[in-house]
Amino acid sequence: ISREVNKGITTNAWVDKYRAIQLERVKAGEIKPDTAKLREPSLRALISHCGIKPLSEVGARDIAGILDIYIEKGQGRMAQMVRSNLSDVFKEAQHAGEVPAGYNPAKATKQPRAKVSRQRLSFDEWKAIYSAALTLPVHIPRAMLLALITGQRIGDISKLKFTDIWDDKLHVVQQKTGAKVAIPLSLKSEAVGLSLQDVIA
Repeated sequence: ISREVNKGITTNAWVDKYRAIQLERVKAGEIKPDTAKLREPSLRALISHCGIKPLSEVGARDIAGILDIYIEKGQGRMAQMVRSNLSDVFKEAQHAGEVPAGYNPAKATKQPRAKVSRQRLSFDEWKAIYSAALTLPVHIPRAMLLALITGQRIGDISKLKFTDIWDDKLHVVQQKTGAKVAIPLSLKSEAVGLSLQDVIA
């Protein structure tokens, strides 16, 4: 039974409905399939902590307990993502009338802090990695050169095809933003002495 008497839908049952809503949003082009997929760990965490609890009784303390697991592992960025995803879960529940308007325990929690551990490579570091990559399958050092010259993300580099080249330009549709970029094949990196055309050739 997905509802307790007078207590409304359980968290488990709402997550099932929420997943169906996500699929509809993907079909309608409102969100990307990857966005729906990335929400899954957050949904599983919510079920694991609050599954049989009525959704309307899930409180900020419950959500904070979920976030603490990630924070204690030093995964602040993941905790931020989980908080954002769970906030969307309750926003949809409000729209569906499963919880009162404005009821969003995820939003009531404190935004987790995430230490940025990424930093830019120096060119000397890049060269050392590139030298080591020369012993690997040939597509890896070539991808590194493409990334260096074009400045595109790894996901965009890995999807490139020869058919993306026309009008003396490499055409990229960026996965993250959907932006369309046309990069001239004549673009050259003086640091490595190669043009985009050279690397592609």
